[in-house]
Amino acid sequence: MSIKQYYKGVVATLLLFFCAQVGAQSTASAGEGFFTKPSFEPGLGMVFRHHEKFSAPRLVLGVNQLIKNRVGFYYTLEYRGGIQFEEDNTKFYFRDLFGASFQINEQFSIHGGAGLLRKGLLLGASRVDPRLRKEIAIKYKLKQYPWTVNLGYSNWVGPTLTIGYVTSGDRMGFRNSRTRRVKDKDGDGVVDNEDLCPTVPGIAANKGCPEVIIVPEVVVVPEVVVVPEVVVEPEVVVVPEVVVEPEVVKELEEVLDTSDINFEFGKALLKPSSSVALDKLVAFMKANENLNIEVRGYTDSIGSNEYNIKLGQNRAQSIKSYLVYHGITASRITTISYGEMKPIFQNTSVSGRAKNRRANFRISN
Repeated sequence: MSIKQYYKGVVATLLLFFCAQVGAQSTASAGEGFFTKPSFEPGLGMVFRHHEKFSAPRLVLGVNQLIKNRVGFYYTLEYRGGIQFEEDNTKFYFRDLFGASFQINEQFSIHGGAGLLRKGLLLGASRVDPRLRKEIAIKYKLKQYPWTVNLGYSNWVGPTLTIGYVTSGDRMGFRNSRTRRVKDKDGDGVVDNEDLCPTVPGIAANKGCPEVIIVPEVVVVPEVVVVPEVVVEPEVVVVPEVVVEPEVVKELEEVLDTSDINFEFGKALLKPSSSVALDKLVAFMKANENLNIEVRGYTDSIGSNEYNIKLGQNRAQSIKSYLVYHGITASRITTISYGEMKPIFQNTSVSGRAKNRRANFRISN
């Protein structure tokens, strides 16, 4: 086996090994633009000629991860003065290559290029060489350092070794196209196409919606009273059905104005202005001890249905906690959430949504 075949086999094996990692790498996110912020890499190296057994310097200029944070490009210029080449008996010329790179992971990338012209495309008049010069290489970036080591093989020259220095595109004023194209209208860091509340700032854990503050339920522990057992003859007692008179219902509607019971956006805490109506409800329920009520919580239309059902339940629970704290037995109060269902105003305006963030009551006897 010749040394040329040996190098080809080594490079091909390494390429297959590192290309197998591509499938394990995460692809660019759906919101990322076509062009991404690149890094720049100048490098110096040597080529090692098989037949004449000489080495020659090479200059490499690379732009890494320009497309989809994966694909980059590079240009290589080699100087070979004073060497007689066996293939065509030329003695002095420059040679250049153009190529592309593909980033496998943070440390490794693969390169491939071709050179068609003698003297180099950037050095003036040249003629097309019918024998295509080809090159493949593997590059490794040192962890925590900006230096790279590039090992390659060229079919016209032989092995190549290049040391590069990587500099960030930030120093040259480049930005990711993702930051230019993807919209985040509320500026909460969650892009609009992933934000369930794109017009209101929120948190990533709630998919862009505001944090829900859960008010803990006030649990009233009844006093345990030990009553001595009394043996009595069983007596059939007919318990009359508790009926709430229509006059009581009408009186409750007149006393209580639920339009004053509202909430801040995305929160279950009662506004201070709500205490006036709720204090009237406490007094009414104390005056009518047979009265049981159902508290209903509502939201506006911003956010998912699941999110709004949870928020409406927390609002109803907040009112129940207020009533229990002021002396109403917890068993007389039930809660239910309608979320964004049953709006009383249009959700297309700020004022309409504010009025829909409400609570009301129904006698449940």
